[in-house]
Amino acid sequence: MRSTASLLRFLSFVGLLSIIFAIAVALFLHVETGLDAGRLVVAAVVVVLVLFTLPFTGLFLFGQARLRQVETLTDRTRALVGREAHEMSLETGLFPELADLARILEEWRHQTLQLNERFDQNRALTVEILDSIGEGLLAVGRDRKIVLANRRLAELVDIHTSLIGKPFLEVVRSAQLATAVDRALEGETSSYRESVDAEGRQRTIEVRVFPVKEFSDAAAVALFIDVSLIERLEGIRRDFISDFSHEVRTPMAGLRSAVETFEMGGLSPEDEAQLRSIVTRQLDRLQRLVRDLSELNAIESGDLVLRPERLDLRGLLVHVAQEFGASSAPGVVVEGEPVELVADRLRVEQVFSNLIDNALKYGDGSSAVQVEVQRHGDEAVVRVTDRGPGIPARDLERIFNRFYRVDRSRSQVSGSGLGLAITKHLVQLHRGSISATSRLNEGSTFEVRLPLDRVA
Repeated sequence: MRSTASLLRFLSFVGLLSIIFAIAVALFLHVETGLDAGRLVVAAVVVVLVLFTLPFTGLFLFGQARLRQVETLTDRTRALVGREAHEMSLETGLFPELADLARILEEWRHQTLQLNERFDQNRALTVEILDSIGEGLLAVGRDRKIVLANRRLAELVDIHTSLIGKPFLEVVRSAQLATAVDRALEGETSSYRESVDAEGRQRTIEVRVFPVKEFSDAAAVALFIDVSLIERLEGIRRDFISDFSHEVRTPMAGLRSAVETFEMGGLSPEDEAQLRSIVTRQLDRLQRLVRDLSELNAIESGDLVLRPERLDLRGLLVHVAQEFGASSAPGVVVEGEPVELVADRLRVEQVFSNLIDNALKYGDGSSAVQVEVQRHGDEAVVRVTDRGPGIPARDLERIFNRFYRVDRSRSQVSGSGLGLAITKHLVQLHRGSISATSRLNEGSTFEVRLPLDRVA
């Protein structure tokens, strides 16, 4: 369009000059020679067109052709800068002077396409990596607006729209974060922990904020690390050490006392036999503790493998009850209907042996333990009931914890304090559930639900 307009302007200008020049020549010849003016004008116009207008017009057209090619190359260069190189195509027919420039632009186009493709791939990879990490990532510019945020951060703050460009305090409303970002913008690194309500539950988040000096867009970066599990494990470790020390203290004190008494000498045969009995009992207690700890560790670490088979649950419970019948005065009564399920026989026996053993130990000593088995939908339901003093409501949720005892004063009752913890894990390995209900001075009931045809 620019070349066409220039051509029209040029032709108009040359045409006007030609007419003026032709009239001037005709008038000059008319004055000098006295020839007819009209014929002289026509002759002069023809001469001027042949000798002046046509050559200049051809020269102009030649220049305009080159100008159009230069404009084309200019547009293509602009397209390269604007990342539109994939829409260009260079045709042949360029003037030799412009062919080298066109080839250079073509090479530049290919290199630009490769660089753009590589940049897009690297950017996509970076975004995928940032979205896949378990920590929330937030990058803030000096204007305190978000320039980068990954998917994990969006999950923690429960926002499912784009966070880019928003003031960070609209996304994470925290005075501590504001202070940490201000310090990062001044070149300082800081960290803190706070409890937040994320994903429907309370979580402990450790936030680390540090400055970024190499990039113009991001001036400060904050990492949001969920340390809830770490804190919980630290608490479990502390409780375990405390509870284990408590459980070991009693048998160790008994063994030390027995050894010191032996060292003193002068014991009668009856006293010596009694001391040997104490040592044996305390060693058995330590042995049970070590065994149960080893088994619980195997269950929790996933090393325990179930060996499922089809079995008659009521028949299995009758067999377990018969084993306790000879050693317990009140006895065990099994009621209910025959129920078949697929489960690990040995581990199911262990579950109900633990529950029946506890019911006998903590019962009233005169009433039989009631065991009821039923089928409910696609589950087998077993209830083990005793008539003991019961369990306070505040302790019902904690009785399945390691070493937990409802009443520490009853620690003389034999056992490692791990039976119910092992029982719960074994039930869960079978994809089942266990719960307890109780009324003070009336007794307690433990209910186990096991799927009929599904194991881990």
